[in-house]
Amino acid sequence: MAGTNFIKVIIEEDVRAGRHNGQVVTRFPPEPNGYLHIGHAKSICLNFGVAADFEGVCHLRFDDTNPETEDQEYVEAIKRDVRWLGFDWGENEYYASDYAEKLYGFAVALIEAGKAYVDSLDEEQIRLYRGTVTEPGRESPYRNRSVEENLDLFARMRAGEFPDGAHVLRARIDMASPNMLLRDPVLYRIKHAEHYRTGNAWCIYPLYDFAHPLSDAIEGITHSICTLEFEVHRPLYDWVVEQTHRPPRPHQYEFARLNLDYTVMSKRKLKQLVAEGHVAGWDDPRMPTISGLRRRGVTPEAIRAFCDRIGVTKVDSRVDIGMFEYSIRDDLNHRAPRVMCVLNPLKVVITNFPEGEVQWLDASYWPHDVPRVGSRKVPFSRELYIERDDFMEDPPRKYYRLAPGREVRLRYAYIIRCEEVVRDVSGEVVELRCTYDPETRSGGAHSHRKVKGTLHWVSASHAVKAEVRLYDRLFTVPDPEAGEEDFKAHLNPASCVVLADCRAEPSIVDDPPETRYQFERQGYFWRDPVDATPDRPVFNRIVTLRDSWAKVAAEVGVKTPVFPAEPPAPTGTGDPFRSVERRPGEALSPKEKIRYDRYRNQLGIADEDADQLARSESEAVFFEAALAVHGNAKSLSNWIIHVLRSERREDGSMPVAPEELAALVKLIDEGTVSGRMAKEVLAEMIHTGTAPADIVAAKGLGQISDPEELTAMIRTLLERHPDKVAGYRSGKTGLLGFFVGQVMRETGGKANPELAKDLLETFLNDR
Repeated sequence: MAGTNFIKVIIEEDVRAGRHNGQVVTRFPPEPNGYLHIGHAKSICLNFGVAADFEGVCHLRFDDTNPETEDQEYVEAIKRDVRWLGFDWGENEYYASDYAEKLYGFAVALIEAGKAYVDSLDEEQIRLYRGTVTEPGRESPYRNRSVEENLDLFARMRAGEFPDGAHVLRARIDMASPNMLLRDPVLYRIKHAEHYRTGNAWCIYPLYDFAHPLSDAIEGITHSICTLEFEVHRPLYDWVVEQTHRPPRPHQYEFARLNLDYTVMSKRKLKQLVAEGHVAGWDDPRMPTISGLRRRGVTPEAIRAFCDRIGVTKVDSRVDIGMFEYSIRDDLNHRAPRVMCVLNPLKVVITNFPEGEVQWLDASYWPHDVPRVGSRKVPFSRELYIERDDFMEDPPRKYYRLAPGREVRLRYAYIIRCEEVVRDVSGEVVELRCTYDPETRSGGAHSHRKVKGTLHWVSASHAVKAEVRLYDRLFTVPDPEAGEEDFKAHLNPASCVVLADCRAEPSIVDDPPETRYQFERQGYFWRDPVDATPDRPVFNRIVTLRDSWAKVAAEVGVKTPVFPAEPPAPTGTGDPFRSVERRPGEALSPKEKIRYDRYRNQLGIADEDADQLARSESEAVFFEAALAVHGNAKSLSNWIIHVLRSERREDGSMPVAPEELAALVKLIDEGTVSGRMAKEVLAEMIHTGTAPADIVAAKGLGQISDPEELTAMIRTLLERHPDKVAGYRSGKTGLLGFFVGQVMRETGGKANPELAKDLLETFLNDR
């Protein structure tokens, strides 16, 4: 795992001190009673990760001591998931059931030492005798059986003489202990059930709190890492090991489990969803299981990166699912080629395009990553499909897509104009008749002609018909298990929307089935590995392009934070970032102080900006993600604080992704677009989700940096204002600002202001 954490600090100190002879042996010990989920991934990454960090080994051990719930199916699924995540246990595969004879021997030794006894109370009586949190327990009337009687009864329990529940073996510890788990805990119970590995060889089975620590000890585990709910079990863990093993013994360490919003992390509840048919199986792409995430199209790299991001702590908390989705997007953004797919087709006929003619247009797989090479040919013909949502007959203000009499640009192609709307007998729009401007082909001499919208599309005769499944969050509330209501009452009815009549561009036909795509303006997708066939493509949406859940949640009245989210403003203040009068760098937490010093001293960000950025956890996370893409710290911080902050959504999240802002700032730094025009580009990015470079190209917003082009304009401008020229030359040098402003107005804000200023000074000072 990346970085450090308290577990690694402990192990590092143990290695330095020579404990366990400097060895590190960890284990991932699942119970094979269900499929692994994303919470297990955190434990897998931690246990295998720290073992690798310290050149140790990590065992895969199945704690399989409950024959009624375990199955070989789950064993194979667990091994498959761990391997898929990128970890290998080599020869270190173990099963607690293989230790059955040893565990029985340890139990016999405890009886012989007077530290365990056979109890004949039933389950309810044992519970009553145990007492309460405020009252000590009472000793069982069978607690003082002789060693001989206990050995005889325990042997007869093993031989199968008694029915289930007739007797149990209990540890003799302390019925008055404040830790109720130490009040003579049950070690063995009778279960006449066939075990998936040992068959009917045994009819008594050890409980987890007995089998688990002894399995650790048998295998020589040095650091037994488990989740925080087992902290109260640690005294019993230590007692069992101390009574049966000499030092060095394993030691248990606890960390906070993963609680992820909008899902459940209980195998029992996940099994319930499967058994009752609320999902299509353990590998349903809506499930938080590793197999479900794999089928959905999430990569192991994204899951490992997510586990690194959330870290390892001892404080229980809930993780916003937006952070997980961010990790998925961050991974896919670098591996998913861009293609076009129309999910809800509306036919478009280009009436002035020759019938039967096809133009094959060049389209980049990586339009936003200029150094990256790769493109495909997309066919342009007379009949096309666009998204039905990209047309409105009576559009509202600021609707920049297609409407009667309006123009839009088709991605990689031409500008088209809607001339006629065709309806069926019911009045539904079934076809648009448009004309195209043949002079506006993308990349051509006139491709810079400005229109306000850019749409994706496919050629009707070449498109591949496909089914697309739009997966969303499984529940409608962040914590489905909170409150008294059944968690299933919060299931999201729109968690899977199937679109059976989609159209994808033909370039996908020959791609490997494991290819993940970004369907432009739609999200990230890949072929379903179970249901897709060569003749019938089925695509699963892995994740949206950005978090659209906030808007949906607001419409249905669900209040939910998104990643990264900002705390609300203090009462009585309009701006949470300026609510207290203080100088930059004052009253910072230790974490904020580290950020402030780095931003100010290492990155050169202005004091005030560094202070505000350091105080905002979400903005700092956003800034670091953007900085990793483009290294202009000053410009990025300036845009985040002085531009994006005012554009935040109501839920506090940023209106664009970090990599999108980085791409915009990079265009400014390269001189492709001016800072003034960049704000217009940003507005379009927020409205349509289009990449900044595409907006600049489609709208013709590129910065004018050609001296010859500006020179002619400046000469004309100076001739138009002879009085201002005379004023400047007489000493009123402040008029330079007037002339720069005139140049910017004449060019619609596209002139390079520094170049314009230099040229103006040259001409004004040339007498």
